[in-house]
Amino acid sequence: MGGWPIVSGGSARVQLAWYNRNGKKLKSIGEPELYEHIVLSPDEKRLAADRIEPLTRTSSIWIFELSSGIVSRVTFSNDGAAVWSPDGRELAFRTFRTGKPVLYRKVLGGSDETLLFESDEGQYPAEWAADGKSILMINPRGGKAFSQLSLTGPRRPVTLLKSDFDKDQPSVSPDGRWIAYGSVESGRWEIYVATFPGFSQKRRVSNAGGAQPQWRKDGKELFYLSPDDTLMAVDIKAGSMIETGGPQELFQTRIQTDPGAHQYCVTHDGQRFLLAERVDRTVDAITVVVNWAAGLKR
Repeated sequence: MGGWPIVSGGSARVQLAWYNRNGKKLKSIGEPELYEHIVLSPDEKRLAADRIEPLTRTSSIWIFELSSGIVSRVTFSNDGAAVWSPDGRELAFRTFRTGKPVLYRKVLGGSDETLLFESDEGQYPAEWAADGKSILMINPRGGKAFSQLSLTGPRRPVTLLKSDFDKDQPSVSPDGRWIAYGSVESGRWEIYVATFPGFSQKRRVSNAGGAQPQWRKDGKELFYLSPDDTLMAVDIKAGSMIETGGPQELFQTRIQTDPGAHQYCVTHDGQRFLLAERVDRTVDAITVVVNWAAGLKR
């Protein structure tokens, strides 16, 4: 959609790997699997990932302890799209256990899960607010609206932005004053920045397609993926107003970029990147035998 390259058929295994901003591979994490959504914990010591079961095509959430390499499964139903709480003790995630997207929260290390939100439209968690009091959500229907769900008081989401254009991957700046997101309003996926939560002073920061924006911890740089899977960086000067530099190429990745996915993570200092690199693609194969009748005469 929106002019982004589409590769159809089969399922891609990915290898999780660390890179520096010059494109040098530092370390691989675990073994290649069908991972579709990865997100670093606030302390950068753990990674939450959606893992797809090849036969059922359902997903569950797994946690990587990055120092030890230990991997643990934390959900067992059709769950995914996890976001971390600011203190790193909980995950919010969507599940299809009831046949439609429902939001739950789970304390890591425990067995209890709490229903956060349920509606006929369905919502996906995008980001847990830094103050821990709300969750930014994506409505996947009707042009992908962005809304905010308060975790205190009545759980009634407030719509922040809704239009006829597909939007995805909203990411709030570390100071909470700006938001970056992807939209196809220009005819293809591009990255935009606007005030938060009012979505005024909007400006486009990508110049040749872009997806999956992520901020550096100090808010002075914004990263995204281009249509040819290059990791890009944009200098940011933000306060009551915002100034953006021109996009700069960091390095070519082996990610098969999906504008609606979460396929890389960046450390707080913007110096290392954890990538979900495509390893291969599994496709259904058929064998064609030619001149088979001649073989019967032997």
